[in-house]
Amino acid sequence: MFRKKRKAMEFEVKQKKSKASDFETEAGKPGVSLFSKVRRSFIFNFLITLLKSLNPDAYARLSSKRLSQSFTYFFQLILIMLLISFILMIPKFGSIQKTAADKLSEFSSFKLDAKTKDTLPIISNPFSAVLDTTLNASKGLNYSQPPFTEYDVIISDEGIFRKPFACMLWEPLCYLYSPEERMIRKGGSDFSDVLKYKDDYARIIGVITLMFLPYIFIILFVFFSIKYILLVLLFSSLMFLASKGLKHKLGFRKILNIALHAVSVMIVLQILSFSLGFLTGILIYLPLALFLLFFIIGVIILQEEY
Repeated sequence: MFRKKRKAMEFEVKQKKSKASDFETEAGKPGVSLFSKVRRSFIFNFLITLLKSLNPDAYARLSSKRLSQSFTYFFQLILIMLLISFILMIPKFGSIQKTAADKLSEFSSFKLDAKTKDTLPIISNPFSAVLDTTLNASKGLNYSQPPFTEYDVIISDEGIFRKPFACMLWEPLCYLYSPEERMIRKGGSDFSDVLKYKDDYARIIGVITLMFLPYIFIILFVFFSIKYILLVLLFSSLMFLASKGLKHKLGFRKILNIALHAVSVMIVLQILSFSLGFLTGILIYLPLALFLLFFIIGVIILQEEY
């Protein structure tokens, strides 16, 4: 009987200790540190990979990555550098209107002679512009309340019509304007007088340029991606064939991984130069020379480890 009570007491004490221990562990459990959160962040990992890509000594380790990881980094780098390049070009975008006005001062008149049987779309969504030279006063259109609100910009013999910029950005915002304000008419029958409507022309050119920016960004992203992929594949293939000829044991995957990271220096310099224009003259060959230098050094270092 005494032994049963003693065992029961011991079990109760152990249970209390266990609960207390669990409580202390849970309460004293250290939270996730700020450094750990930073290490798991996309920006931190991307910057670390970029720094390693600018150091050929790190290529031996980078060559062991999965190709999917290397290609993901490759496309991320092009995308981020293009974003930075466009941000750096914001002052230039801001001066487009002034530059257009200065250039238009050289013209005295503008005449749109082309005639179309139907409307001719110039730009599609997210913004849309149309060339419609069939519009004229003889149709009896009430231009203060135009029946055509499908397009953001309309170029015609009777002038240029456009929606308010907020309306172009998001269609529902058009309802904030009265019907007669949803399509603004610039100029009339004498709209061909460039000097008289120079500022209106300049503003329209500025708006159309901004409308084109998303398309320019996509086109440049595709262009740079194809350009650098072809470059990487070309030199990776040549290096692989040379390696086989010298009876080295390097596989194509490792060589391709090195090339995908070695091209980083070329991507950074050329895309930044696209907006800043610092690669001129003989300097235009610098990015390619650095890429080949990093690539060759990385392959040699990796080969020495075999």
